Amino acid sequence: MTQLSPPEFSRLKPEAADDLKESLEKNISPQEFSRLIQEEQKWLNDHLDELIHEYAGKTVAIEQGHVVGVGNDYSEVCDPFFEQGRGIMPLVFQVPNL
Repeated sequence: MTQLSPPEFSRLKPEAADDLKESLEKNISPQEFSRLIQEEQKWLNDHLDELIHEYAGKTVAIEQGHVVGVGNDYSEVCDPFFEQGRGIMPLVFQVPNL
C-alpha cells in the first residue's frame, strides 16, 4: 500500500487559521485534536489505494472515514468549509496520480 506524508496546507487563509485556533481552544483539547488527526491519518493509510484508484490527481477532504469534498485544488475543496465557519477542518490532501 502507498503511504502519504501529512498534507501541507499551502493555501491556508490567515483569518481562517485564527478562527481555527480560537474554535479549537474553546471546543476541543489538544489531546482530542491529536487523536482525531491520528484517526483520520490511519483511515487514509488504510484506504489510500482505493482513493488513488477513484480520485487520482484530485484534492480530497476526508472526515470520519468519508470523502466529504473533491476538487481540483485546495481552494476549491477548502473554501466551502471556511465559508461554513468550521472550527475543525477535514483532512485535505492531494491524491497522487496512478
